[in-house]
Amino acid sequence: SPAGIVVSADGRRVYVANRDDNSVALLDAGKLHVVKTVPVGRHPFGLLLDETGRRLYTANVESNDVSVLSLPDLQPLATVKVGERPYALAVSGKKLFVTDQYDNSVAVIDAAALKMTGSIEVGEYPEGIATHPDGRHVYVANWMDNSVSVIDAEAERVVNTIKTGNGSRAFGQFMQPVQ
Repeated sequence: SPAGIVVSADGRRVYVANRDDNSVALLDAGKLHVVKTVPVGRHPFGLLLDETGRRLYTANVESNDVSVLSLPDLQPLATVKVGERPYALAVSGKKLFVTDQYDNSVAVIDAAALKMTGSIEVGEYPEGIATHPDGRHVYVANWMDNSVSVIDAEAERVVNTIKTGNGSRAFGQFMQPVQ
């Protein structure tokens, strides 16, 4: 059951979260084959490449943690415990933000120390998360609350809540700069 998917900046590598296999696969985009598969936590869903392209993060829904893998070799660097039912990830500067669905919160991870440093209350059942092109704000789609929380990444607090229609959900990169 492939879940999350991300593509390297150069388009040559594709990473896939294999939800039911508790693994991540590296695919060669040119040759269209699996190069390597590595185990991660239980039920990986969201994937995120860091801004440098040197790390891959997986949100592991059933083990309540985030796996950190070094690139390009997919070597495990760390496992970081977060809240209950992590789903998706975003990065802003040296901080990683992870939606914790059952806690109605977003975990904050120090990307250098690879430790959870805080938690931010958001709306009910947060799922999608993305960093605004300004790099300072993180947006969280709260499914059951019918809202989007706007987080100031530096201050680590919600600065606005935007009401939406029923069932605000998102997955993957849903923020794009206006051209």
